[in-house]
Amino acid sequence: MMIKLFATDLDGTLLLSKQPGCDEKIYNTLKQMIDKNYLMCFATGRNLREIEMEEYLWRLPAYVVSMNGAIILDQNHNLLKSYPFSYEVTKAICEEFANYPLEFLGMRDKWVQQDKASFEAYVLENIPDKFKQAINYKEIACTFFSKNIFNANSEEIASNKIYKIDFMCCDDSIEKIIREQLFHLFGKDMFHIAYDGMSIEITRKEADKGTALLYLSELLGIKKEEVAVFGDSGNDVTMLASFPHSYAMENAAEKAKESANHIIGNNNDYAVTAEMMKIINRDNK
Repeated sequence: MMIKLFATDLDGTLLLSKQPGCDEKIYNTLKQMIDKNYLMCFATGRNLREIEMEEYLWRLPAYVVSMNGAIILDQNHNLLKSYPFSYEVTKAICEEFANYPLEFLGMRDKWVQQDKASFEAYVLENIPDKFKQAINYKEIACTFFSKNIFNANSEEIASNKIYKIDFMCCDDSIEKIIREQLFHLFGKDMFHIAYDGMSIEITRKEADKGTALLYLSELLGIKKEEVAVFGDSGNDVTMLASFPHSYAMENAAEKAKESANHIIGNNNDYAVTAEMMKIINRDNK
């Protein structure tokens, strides 16, 4: 059965870790595929402002699964689905975890309760090793939170629509504490929590990449066997586990590799676009 829809994570998967952003080689390959009537979806943990930073990608007519499925856009970037937290849930999390450097992601903005200097120091100290391959990784990291709204209070944050909560964390014991506190406050059926030993990403239970892509494929009338998905981290696990044509990078998190049916090359070697073209060439023989 031929592949009709390609869905790929961005950071650590489609995009190279050793350089910032999408380059012309990636863009030209994807445009060539779209011009041949293949459907494309970018499934990422980023919010819309962070996706828009990739100007090459944003100009392509691709579906978008943002913030792990908390927002789903069509090819023209019109909203299809969204799953924000309620005011009450957001405010309770702000107050319970006031001392943690959490990022509260809105559609385009991000709020942090800490001051900029403290947050920046924490991020640079805990940035995953795989992203330190870029010579200017500190500059790249700072770009992602340069527009954060710092020193925000719980009322300010909760008054906005929050779709996802991020916490850079490499400590399994801290992840366990946060998970247990959330379950204690709200029960086990409120959240989807993705963790891969590098970061904790919290969304509503309905919002994960696998569920989002199953929704999209059904909307488009495409069978699961006609979808190919690519990922590398904890937030890709549900997506990789939901489709038979699932591909993880050789340098992916172990959870991602365990969930995928195929392991391909390193993201720094353009492994995703190479595999996509291999699939297309195979299907058209």
